Order: sequence, then structure tokens, then C-alpha cells
Amino acid sequence: MVFSLGNDFRSVPINQLISVETLLQPLKINPDATINDVISLIVQEDNHPPLYFVLCHWWVKLFPTDGEYVSLFAMRSLPAIFGVLAIPFSYLLGKLAFRSTLAGQFSAAMMAMSPYGIYLAQEARHYTLGVIFVIASLCCLVIGIRFLNERRLIPLWLVLLWIIINSLGWLTHYFFSITLGAELLTLLVFLLYQIKIQKFYFNNWLRIFFVILGTLTTAAVWFLTVVPRDYGKGMINWLIHYVTGFLSFISPIVQLISGWIVMITLLPIESKSLIIILLSGLIMILFWVWLIPILNHVFKKAWQQPSLKLGLAVLTGFFAITNILFLFITYAMRLDITKAARYNFTYFPSVIALMGVALSILWQQNKIKNNFLQIKTGKQAVIIILLMGFLSSLTVGYNLGYRKYYLPDQLVKLIQKKSTEPVLIATSYRNLVQTGEMMGIARELKNASFTKNVSFYLIPDDSLTKLQKNLQGLLDKISFPVDVWAINTRDDFRENFNGKLQLQGCEENLENQTYINGYVYQHFQCPKPLPIKS
Repeated sequence: MVFSLGNDFRSVPINQLISVETLLQPLKINPDATINDVISLIVQEDNHPPLYFVLCHWWVKLFPTDGEYVSLFAMRSLPAIFGVLAIPFSYLLGKLAFRSTLAGQFSAAMMAMSPYGIYLAQEARHYTLGVIFVIASLCCLVIGIRFLNERRLIPLWLVLLWIIINSLGWLTHYFFSITLGAELLTLLVFLLYQIKIQKFYFNNWLRIFFVILGTLTTAAVWFLTVVPRDYGKGMINWLIHYVTGFLSFISPIVQLISGWIVMITLLPIESKSLIIILLSGLIMILFWVWLIPILNHVFKKAWQQPSLKLGLAVLTGFFAITNILFLFITYAMRLDITKAARYNFTYFPSVIALMGVALSILWQQNKIKNNFLQIKTGKQAVIIILLMGFLSSLTVGYNLGYRKYYLPDQLVKLIQKKSTEPVLIATSYRNLVQTGEMMGIARELKNASFTKNVSFYLIPDDSLTKLQKNLQGLLDKISFPVDVWAINTRDDFRENFNGKLQLQGCEENLENQTYINGYVYQHFQCPKPLPIKS
């Protein structure tokens, strides 16, 4: 949001007391900001490409402001619209891949109700735009391989369109390169297959080479001429894969498989009620025990249909290769990209298209044998799958699945309830992520009209000891009672940050502690005598 406005975080001081208004300064409308400012800020201070931010900068100008601040509706509506556009795009991918209108229709239906797709569309971020470009690039891949398979010359318009889509894709998110890598390896497999059966057509593969060269050239120009060498400033350190035992070793595989499941089904497994959690988990397990044999039978049948076989091979191969790349990055490069579900956007549309063709075949089956639910026809089975998708979409809509990472409104309610003295909210500062976490709290404080006696303190955190010393030094200078809320000052995965803060002259309030998404807190009550007036 900040960069889309053409603002930066330099107006928020580090290592000194600041007010709610100062912390929210970057969210104020900046009428003097230009597109060049947005791009420059992204390149210098963030680790994302600029395309979405540029589009968002234009988009928010179409909406009224929220006083001095940007409208949250404006910021959230753009990715929501891209999420809606993914529905007809999914129809196009399903129809092109399988030459079936019915496969396209069911692909669109699965995209419309996918809990993962809805989760991405709810975030005021760039992932739904990334999904659009993944779908578009996969459409080009399917068309291109069909031309290769039929030994027809790939048209130049497809070469040019494919290069443009690929370039815009990684200008939306750099992890789009995983999509491109999987497409490249899929093409390589198909090349080896054509050489083996002696159907190699040089002119066609020359045009594929131009697509690859064009995509790499645009990327090279961007990284060599625009991006500085220290790009990212360590902002992906949180992805480092620490293997401390068997569970941590296999967790990426479990997370990867879980990612596939929740693209299709997700019941309220994040409810506050244990009974609902257990019941939801049981229903999901039973659903997949019922569904997997049916899908296995359906895909075997699809392989026997010439009109479906090529599209099925392309999208299945792409899906498999993408997941292999995920595991390679996690285990070989020690960056666990499986821990962030949003990165699955790189292959998400292929899952939707494969489910679309499966449902299209199932819909036309008169009989289903050997299933414990005793469903007799394919149409009945499809209705059950779509009903599960609909319930899953409601789960995300009511924040019972894919729950929001940060719930600052709940933290502010807790602060209002427990603090009667002036409030000091302190956090350990590493990069602009922590500033954003505090801005969420500040905005909720402003909405609650609870800003008068609230200060923030962002502390550089070389170690827990230094953080504690810094905060203690500040408290020693304060001569009146204060409530300290230390937010996200613990990190068990960082060296020198195990343990909890201990503040002299303060008593930690451990009564009725509540878990709040995104904010691990310690509440200290620091009573002090009021200064004597002369």
C-alpha cells in the first residue's frame, strides 16, 4: 500500500518514540507522487517487481480517500477484480487444453469456488495478477505444444504474445520464474519425446527458442540495468529452512501436499471450537478418501481419449515439475518456499484445469462403482464436489480457513481492555515488515479513537540482550506509570533471540493471555511515582 502511493517508510523514525500519526504517515495520499517514484521506491527499498504497484497507483486515484489516508476498499478491490477475472481465464485454459467447452466450464467453476483462489483475492497484494499471467502463459504453452505435436509452424503472434506475457509475469512476482522454469522443462521433455519418435521439426523449435531468448533478454535487461546489487536486503531470510529433526525435515513435503488439498477443499479447521476443528478435519479426510479413487479412475479414462491426452500430459507434467522445483529450492537451496501458501500461485491454475477436465469426464459417467458413499452417477459425484467447494469458499469468507496473518483489531481491543495507563508499544525492528505490522495496530487504534496516550518504539535488534537494554534505557527515562506491550520480540529461529524480555521495575501481566494471529506479545505494567512539582 505504501509503495503504491509513491510513499516510503523513511518518515517513520527508528529507535525513538513516535506517535500513531507519525507511524501512519506513509499511508497518507501523496498527490505529487509519480510512476517513476513508485518504481524507484520498489527497486530501492523492497524485493518485489513493480508492475502491480504501478497499476495500483493508477487504480486508487479512481476512488475517494479515507480522510487524509488511502481507501482500504480501493486497495483491496484491485486484487479482488483480478481474482474474478481468473474465472473466465480458467475457462479459456480448460477449453484450450482439452478442446472441451465442458472442461472449461468446470475449470471456471472450480476457480470460482477455490478456497485458495478466494484467499488470494482477499489480500491487498499482487498474487491474483500473478495467477492471471500464469494462466495466460499456460495457454501459450498448451497452444505451442499443440502446434509442435501437429508439426504446424508456430505463428509469430504466439511467439510475441508469449514473450510479453512471460515478461509481465515476472514483473508481477519474481517467483513467476518457477512457472517459467517448469514450462521450460516441460518443453524439454516434449523435445526429447519428439526426437525419440522422430517428429522433430526444426523451424518450430527455433520459434520456441526465440520465446525463451526473448523472455531471458527482458529479464537480463531489467536485472542488469535497473536492479541494484543489494536488492532485497535480506527480506527472504525468513524462508531459510532450518532442519532440527525429522519433523522439520519432512514439513516442506507435508506443506506442499496440504497446499494441493486446500486449493480444492477447506472446511473450518481454524475455528476456535475444537469440536468444529475435529469434525471438519474428519469430513475432509473422508471426502478425499472417497474422491482419490474416483479421480484415479477418471484420469485413467482421460488418458485413453486422444482429444484429452495431450493437454493432460502438458498440465500434469507442468504440475509435477513445478512441485519438484519447489522441493529443490527448499532442500538444495535451503529456502523453504512451501511454508508460504501464496507462492503456490505459480502452479495453482494447472490444478484447477486438471480438476475441470476430471469433472467434465465424471459428469458424463452414468455409473460409479465401489465408493463407500454409494454415489451411483457421475452427476451426483460432481454435485458433491461442487458443494464441498462452495462450503470451502464460505469457510474462507468467514475467516475460518486461511485465517488472516495479522489481526490487529483484536490486539487493540485487548490493549483497551487491559491498559489504564499510557501505552508504549515496542517491537524489534529488522526491516519494513515490522513497520507494516505496527502500522496495522496504529490504524486500528485510530479507528478506535484510542491514540492520545499511545506511543510506538521500533528498536533495532542485533540480539535480545541489546533489545532489552535499549528498551530498559528508555523506560528509565520515563517518570510516570506506563504499560509496555512488547510485540513480536521473540524469534526462536534467530540466534540470540531465544527467551523472553525481562524489564526491571515492571511486572509482566500473565493473566488471561490470548493468542492473536500475527502478534506475539508480552504485557508489562510499569508503575512509577509521578514527578514532584516544585
